[in-house]
Amino acid sequence: VKVAFKIDSTGNLSKIRLEVPSGFEAADKAAIQAVENAAPLRPLPVGAPSIVDIEFTFDYNVFAGGKRGPSIDSPEAKLAAAETSGDQDKIGHALEACAKSEMEKSAKTQAISHYARAVSVLKNGNCKHPIFIAETETALGDIYFDDDNYAEAEPLYRDALTRYEENHATPAQLAAAQRDLGYALVYLESSKPVEVRKYFESALQGAQTLHDQELIVDVKQGLGHTYWKEDNYSAALPYYQYVLGQKMRTDPEDFADLGYRTKDVADCLYALHEYRTSLPMYRRAVNYLETAGKTDEDGELVDGREKLIAVSKKLGLPTETNEIHLAKADKAKDE
Repeated sequence: VKVAFKIDSTGNLSKIRLEVPSGFEAADKAAIQAVENAAPLRPLPVGAPSIVDIEFTFDYNVFAGGKRGPSIDSPEAKLAAAETSGDQDKIGHALEACAKSEMEKSAKTQAISHYARAVSVLKNGNCKHPIFIAETETALGDIYFDDDNYAEAEPLYRDALTRYEENHATPAQLAAAQRDLGYALVYLESSKPVEVRKYFESALQGAQTLHDQELIVDVKQGLGHTYWKEDNYSAALPYYQYVLGQKMRTDPEDFADLGYRTKDVADCLYALHEYRTSLPMYRRAVNYLETAGKTDEDGELVDGREKLIAVSKKLGLPTETNEIHLAKADKAKDE
C-alpha cells in the first residue's frame, strides 16, 4: 500500500491520500490511519522547502504466519479499520480481539487496556449484543482475579451476571457467572458470607442440572471456602472432602493441586480437634507438595509441616520424619 501526503516545516501533515491501493479495503484503511496517527512529525530541518511531498509504502504480509509485517487480517489491522469506520460496535469487537491476541502473547498490561476500552466502548455505544459485553467483562475480570485483584474483578463479574440474567443467557453462562462472582466475593474481606453462599448455591444448582462435573467441583470448593471463612469447619469439611475425592479420581498426577486440596481437609479436621484423623492428611498433603517440587517459599507447604509437627506433639508421637519437617519449617521462618 502506498500512501502520499505533504509535510510542512512544522511537521504537520496534509492531503493524506491513497496513492497505490492494495486491493484490500482493511489494509488500505489501516495504512491511512497509521499515517494520520503518526502526525505531527518532527519539523523539517533548517533549509528544507516549506512543504515536502512524501510517499510511504506499507509492505503487508497477506499470510498470517509470516514475519514481514502484520497480516491484513491481524487484530491490529481490523482495529484500525474499525476506528476509521467510527462504528462503536465494530471498534469494541476489534478491541476484544486485540486483547485476546495479547493474552496469547502474555502481554497482560496491553490486554487489560484493550479489554477495559472494549467494555467502555460497548457499554457507551449501541452494542447489539449485550451477552458479548458480559463475556468481555468476564474476560477482564478473570485477568484481575488471576492477579488476586478481587476488588477490580468483583464489579466486572457482578455487571456481567446482571447482563446474563437480563438477556436470556444459557444456563451454563449463568452458572459460571454466579460461580465467578462468588469466588471474587469470598476473597474480599468486606463481603458478607450470606451473599457469597447465595451465588455459590445458585451456581451449584445450575451445574447439577447441567451435569457439569467440573463446575460442580469448582462451586463446592467455593462453598467450602465460604464456610471456612465463617469458621464453620463442620460445614466446610464435606465440601472439601468431596472436592479432594473428585480430584483424586480425575487428575491423580496433579500433585500440587492434590496437596492443596488435601491440606484443606486436614485444616478442617485440625480446627475441629480431630487430631488423629488430621495427622495422616497432613502427611499426605506435605508429601504431595514436596513431590510437586514446592519449596519453602510455598506458604501452604510450610504451614503443613508446622501443623504436622503440632499434631504429632499433641498425640505424643514425635518421629524422625516429623523432626525433619520441623527443621525445614524453622529454616523457612529464619529465611
